[in-house]
Amino acid sequence: MRTRGSGPRTAKSVSGELQLLPGGVDEGRCLVSEDGSQAHVGQDSDYKAQRPAPEPGLIESLALAKDALDHSGVRWIEQDGCEADDVIATLATATRADGRAVDIMTTDKDYIQLLADPSVRLLNKGLAMECRYTGGEHVLPRYGVLAEQWPDFRALMGDPADNIPGIRGVGAKTAARLLTDARRLENTPASELRPTWTQQWPQALRWREMIKLDTKTDLPDELLTASPTAPLPKAPPVLEALGLW
Repeated sequence: MRTRGSGPRTAKSVSGELQLLPGGVDEGRCLVSEDGSQAHVGQDSDYKAQRPAPEPGLIESLALAKDALDHSGVRWIEQDGCEADDVIATLATATRADGRAVDIMTTDKDYIQLLADPSVRLLNKGLAMECRYTGGEHVLPRYGVLAEQWPDFRALMGDPADNIPGIRGVGAKTAARLLTDARRLENTPASELRPTWTQQWPQALRWREMIKLDTKTDLPDELLTASPTAPLPKAPPVLEALGLW
């Protein structure tokens, strides 16, 4: 039986949300819904402008997803006017200030910049077990730059997911070469730049600021706890309890 105007798509969306939650985590957990950053759009109206509208029913299913998280004992936050990336970065930074290690489950490479802290890791459950975790020690061998250089690197080569085009003619290898010896955009020698790159450099500086994560987003107090999350229930009992099964 299904109630509250739900249907197969709603049940599937909520079930998918629950199945994404990582198991075996012994710290408090927080799930974030993204509302979009007006500050970044103000810097560049093309920012994320290429992203399609949500599928029909997806926004409506969010209320039920929150109910499912509450039922599962998972903390969540929804913050108007800011990016989920910035909320997560702020929570990760606050957690590290308390001396706790942080794992962020994501496929978003923007979080690589947080790996400058050796106690922060990224978890991608879509990869083979031995490759699921990415730490700061993996960044230089993989990309040719340090974690703290990631915003400079992406500003040069571009980020299609966020509609940031990058410097025309600069790919990953060239971007890494320009940033050799831990350089930042400000101290890249002008002698190494083509004239067309020099013309685009002010844009690259602006793109870098858009790529940087804000670790000081204003969030409610006492959002984080030091209490372990209880073992997560399987999706079917939660869906049944909510009348979606």
